[in-house]
Amino acid sequence: KTRKILSEEEKALIKTLANHSTHPLSQQVGTSLQSNSSICYEVTDFEEIAGQGIRAKVGEHELALGKASFVGAQQQEQPFQTQVHIAIDGQHKGYFEIKQQLREGIESLIPQLQKDLNCTLLSGDHAGEQERMGQLFGTKWRDE
Repeated sequence: KTRKILSEEEKALIKTLANHSTHPLSQQVGTSLQSNSSICYEVTDFEEIAGQGIRAKVGEHELALGKASFVGAQQQEQPFQTQVHIAIDGQHKGYFEIKQQLREGIESLIPQLQKDLNCTLLSGDHAGEQERMGQLFGTKWRDE
């Protein structure tokens, strides 16, 4: 698989946009990016669309961060991973792969709860994450 290298400016632009979002995935992207740029970009026309992504003008560039379809890219499904795609000035720059992490001890806690309770899993995650959680709960997931 080819990995694209982002320039320092691109990293700083993406980090600036991601840090304006309250969504956990955007925040993970922003936190993960290390940039040596000391430039402070102005963010205007910020828009966050639930379940899709965020977009704004950052400095002199138009950025979009979110689902592949939101940024004009093709989804490349990876089981058990979420992809956060990025486009700068309408050009798809790639995506960040984020594997959801569970809280420590959850794998032993669920069977203990299931002894005394009828547990139901309600998930808004994509199919790969739903399957993973279904395995953890000892059941198959279904899409309704």
